[in-house]
Amino acid sequence: MPATIVQLADAVVADLNAATFSQPFTAQRSYLPRWKLEELATIRVTVVPKDDVGERASRAQWQEDYQLDVAVQQRLGASETAQMDALVLLGQELADYFKSRNPAGDLATLVAVAFAPLFDPDHLEKHKTLTTVLNLTFRGWRP
Repeated sequence: MPATIVQLADAVVADLNAATFSQPFTAQRSYLPRWKLEELATIRVTVVPKDDVGERASRAQWQEDYQLDVAVQQRLGASETAQMDALVLLGQELADYFKSRNPAGDLATLVAVAFAPLFDPDHLEKHKTLTTVLNLTFRGWRP
């Protein structure tokens, strides 16, 4: 059986791929969401397992906070501002979508949704690529 954080990432990927948003994409899980520039002609959504932080809750139980990043990336065309606005809106749609549901089932509970960062200025300046990251924090309990 995979690690809990991997199971959570797979659940988020499956949930995203079963939903419909303003712009089409196919989400996938990866540890390193790096794409060649030509691969970013279309929107790429990548779910990345990020952190697993445990804190003792009692003698017999640990509280685990699992963080996943959902990266939305696309190389920009001629209408940069309009395209960036649409991608940030897609990120907001994803955030709103997760705020109203818990794709993790019994594994953990979604407790926080944040943009961090809203976009990566280095990717924008060097590669003319918008990268926005949605951070999801799930909380679970383990013995």
